[in-house]
Parts: sequence; C-alpha cells; structure tokens
Amino acid sequence: MFRLLIWYNFRFVKLLLVIFFFISSLKVSSQDIIDTTYSKFIKHINNFTKSTTFSGSKYTDYHSGLKKAFLFNGDISYPFLIQSEYFKCKKLFYLIQIFPDIKIRIFQNDTTYSDKSKPVRTPSYNPKISFTFSHSSLWRNNRKNFYFFQFNLLHHSNGQDGWEFSYPDSIVNLYNGSFSETLYFQYYLGMYKKTNFKKDQHFYFKTGFEWHPSYLSNIKLSQSNLYAGNRWLNDFQYSISKKYKDNFFEKHRFTLNFEYITDLTYYSGNLKIKNKIDLFNLSKRMNIQLTYIYTLLKTKALAIFMQTAYYGSDSYNIYFQQSFYVARIGLALGQFY
Repeated sequence: MFRLLIWYNFRFVKLLLVIFFFISSLKVSSQDIIDTTYSKFIKHINNFTKSTTFSGSKYTDYHSGLKKAFLFNGDISYPFLIQSEYFKCKKLFYLIQIFPDIKIRIFQNDTTYSDKSKPVRTPSYNPKISFTFSHSSLWRNNRKNFYFFQFNLLHHSNGQDGWEFSYPDSIVNLYNGSFSETLYFQYYLGMYKKTNFKKDQHFYFKTGFEWHPSYLSNIKLSQSNLYAGNRWLNDFQYSISKKYKDNFFEKHRFTLNFEYITDLTYYSGNLKIKNKIDLFNLSKRMNIQLTYIYTLLKTKALAIFMQTAYYGSDSYNIYFQQSFYVARIGLALGQFY
C-alpha cells in the first residue's frame, strides 16, 4: 500500500509538473507575441520619421519683395529613441523620440544689407520630443491596419535678438528679427498598413492638429495675428522595399505633407496695414510638399531625394510671411528599412 501511495503521489507530482510547464510555455508564447508586436511597433513608428536632407534650391515667388532667394537648404533631424520594457509587458506600448532639429539656409547676397559672403540668416532651431502610444491589440499580426496616437512637444526659435518689426514702416524684420516660440503642441492619430506582403510595401498616415498657445509664443507676433497659431496637419508615406539576400532594404519612399492654417483671425501685411486672409485662401494658408527618396547602394542610411512644394506660409522662423514654390534635389540621410 505504501508503495502504491508513493506511485500515485509521483504520478500526481508529474502531472502538476506537466501542467506547470504547459502554462509556462503559454506565458512565454504570450510574451513572445508581445515582444514581436512591440518590435514591429518600434520599427514602423521609427520609420515614419523625416530624414536629414541637404539640397540646392531654386524657387519663384510672386511676392518677390518679401524674400531673398536661397542657394542651399539643410534640414538636420535625427531621432534619439527611448523605449520602455515596463509598458511593453503591460501590453501598453509607448515610444519616446527626441529630435534635435536644425534648419539652415544659405541666401543670395542682398544689396539692401550690403551682403558679400552669401550669408546664413537666422537658422531655425526646432527641437521636438515625441510621445507615441498604442496597445498590443492594435498591432496583432492578424490585423490589416495598425493604429497609434502621438503627442509632440516642440520649440522654435532663430537665435536672433533684433526687433520683430522694422520701424517706422512696421514690417517684419527679416534681417535679424527675434523669433521664438517657447513651446507648442501637436496631436496625431496615425495608421500603418502593409499593402503587399511579397514586395514589402508599406503605407503610413497620420492626421492631427497643431496648437500654438499665445502665452508661450512671441507676444508681438501673436497679438498682431500675422503669425498663425493653429494648423491642421496630414502626413502620408508610401515605401517599397526590395529583398537582397535574406534582408529587405527600403528602395523607394514617397511622402506627402499637407498642412492648413485654421486661424479665423489671420492677416498679411504689417502692423500699420493689415489685410485679412480669407479662411479658404489656399495661397496663404496651405503648405503642401511632395518628396521622392531613392536609397543608394543597398544601404539603410544614404539616399538621394527630389522634392517639390508650395508654401503659403514659410516654416523657416521669421520668414513666415513668404509664399513660394520650390523645387529641390539633394542627399538624404536617415533610417530607410
């Protein structure tokens, strides 16, 4: 009888061990799924970022009195990635990216200011902290569309200390006018869609709103209503990858960026003479930019790009009143996976 009890106890312990290892394997499998979906979330959110670009530029403008043509445009932006294991395990994914964004233009000489050396006027310092959130259920492999939410904190300044307006005519001071927005915000709802599993084609989209609180912006520019404080934002990206050996490399990237100024009270002109801009005035409220990027030498970091755009309001700090068409071609550095 004693031997029989030992035998049954051994069978019972064995059964418990089998159940334990089975449950453990389920937990590991579940965790592996979370790991896989989180990695996919990280990869595609990181891919949906703009690249660093350097280009020569040529544009035409029917408001030629408001601007100086520029010879070179550099947009230096590279994300630093911060991840969290804790939120990943809780099925709530989040990603933090820090962008030290700097924009530089080399201008044509302007005889008005006795330029002789093709100056770099008022570079734009536009750093950003981006928080992206999602849930593991929105990134499962059986889904066709994958969703995320994004919240951005941004700063924009040009490092100048001159008056915002040139007196006595009260026009915007493009020479050394101070431009600074201490903090402004962007809110996005985004989507990623894998459109073709064989060729590894991907589609990204996000739509959102940009808000510039007046108490965190330049007081003179904000009170004049010459600078817009609210924008509707839309970003599209379509990429095509090619397989080389066992890895996929992004070969083609098409991006479309569209924004529209939604301020009801919005003016052009100067402090003395203001002209109200109609809500449906596309020429002054719309910015639209189309870019094609072609990666080189089977790399994930180097590419050439071509770009055409129309800016109703130039995003280059104190030059916000400029409206112009632009065509660019140059080098792009980034993460092309």
